[in-house]
Amino acid sequence: MILKLLTIIGYLLSVVLGKLYIIDPVQGAVWNAGKNEKISWTLDNNSTKSEKVKIELLAGDPNNLSMVGKLTDSADMLYGEASVKVPSDVANGESYVIRITEPDKSMRYSHAFAITGGKNAGPGSGSDRANSASMVSGSSTASSDTMSSYALSFQRPGGFSLCLAAVLMLVVSTLA
Repeated sequence: MILKLLTIIGYLLSVVLGKLYIIDPVQGAVWNAGKNEKISWTLDNNSTKSEKVKIELLAGDPNNLSMVGKLTDSADMLYGEASVKVPSDVANGESYVIRITEPDKSMRYSHAFAITGGKNAGPGSGSDRANSASMVSGSSTASSDTMSSYALSFQRPGGFSLCLAAVLMLVVSTLA
């Protein structure tokens, strides 16, 4: 019984602590093709271990994002930001997303943003705008049901207090 409880507590701590949250680019941001742009994130713990994260640019329908390219695989997670060069050959569009892959292989996604100064049409343009808006706003369009959990990944949980509340609920339910 105690071992089961400790296993659950350990799992909850690993899920809640150590999460990376992308804070920039924000929804509605506009990047320029061929220019350097900044990606910022925060960590939901006090980690002191320096590890590298992979940053990729994706585009298109939020239900079926396409890889545009890897921007870097050597950004220091503890630094909290990275300057990346936007490929000059990307298409203009409003449905671009940054994906950061942490060392434990968990992935975090930014809000949808636009890129200008590139090609005239592509996966980030046209009808994808409605889908990206529903992804972020949670409106009741057909794609919002599919994307509700995806959009929730943008929200920052209460961190340690959330974990503590979950542990206390487990302890009480186990003892009852």
